[in-house]
Amino acid sequence: MILAIEVSNLSAVEPVQGASDDPRPGLALGSADDGPRRVVGTRAITGAQPLEVELLRGIEELYRSCGVVPAQTSLIAVSCGPGGYTSLRIACSVAMAIAESTGARCCAVPTALAVARRAKRFPCCVVLSSKDDTAYAAIFDASGRVIDQGLRNAATLAWDRFDLLLGDRFLPGDLRAKAEQRGVEVALPVFDPVSVLELAGDLPGEVAGGVKVCAPEALAPIYPREPEAVTKWALRRTDNP
Repeated sequence: MILAIEVSNLSAVEPVQGASDDPRPGLALGSADDGPRRVVGTRAITGAQPLEVELLRGIEELYRSCGVVPAQTSLIAVSCGPGGYTSLRIACSVAMAIAESTGARCCAVPTALAVARRAKRFPCCVVLSSKDDTAYAAIFDASGRVIDQGLRNAATLAWDRFDLLLGDRFLPGDLRAKAEQRGVEVALPVFDPVSVLELAGDLPGEVAGGVKVCAPEALAPIYPREPEAVTKWALRRTDNP
């Protein structure tokens, strides 16, 4: 079995009032057979509880509802960012702990790749991890291949390479205004664990799109910029040598 974890951007997801059929961040369990991944079950993660508690309980309940046990897990795929600093660390830590106890391998899936796969519209630009006037942007060409990525602002983004921008509710105002000026459609990204499951590779090392299968200890989040806590720590050291 393959377990997929997508909690990379919980704070960026719009709250849902009442029932909804839209995919939500959370967990997906699927077959590890050759060919297209068969989804066995899913479970939403809401952030209503401490994330590590909700993740572990959700995983336990997902396995139980699907009639399988963690020992049957061969691969754990994690949407590894960019996203929330704490949520990414927790997701990777939970995945590593389960992998160590079951013997499963881990798979680091770039969140932008999973968002683009869910959108199924190319060329497009996925914008994540916004701060001030900059954000991480990944541009996909018509074939779905990443052709540019990194921290960008309204002046440095290659606007002529896409006609759809997938940006969350924290999208910088300058980027939103520039998209409107250029006639670029702006849509909300969908953080779907099924997309992470579909991208889970079955070969060691680097595979198409930047997805990596690795040993548990090598699983790590993707951070486009230095974490805020590290920045503040460095500033305090500078102010008080």
